[in-house]
Amino acid sequence: MYIQVTADISDAKTKEREIRPYILLNDQITKIVVVNKPIKEMVDDKGFTFIGITEFLLRYIK
Repeated sequence: MYIQVTADISDAKTKEREIRPYILLNDQITKIVVVNKPIKEMVDDKGFTFIGITEFLLRYIK
């Protein structure tokens, strides 16, 4: 899985900047954007997962 970490994605420009590398990869590997805010996990229309840092750590780091 690919993991990108960002402080915030509330701004459209920031969100676009953070997912740009994922768009360029164009493969089938899971792509996750970890946000340093308490947000619920969501998947956008491109299939990229956005998840808050706490939920990410609890779910993926053992």
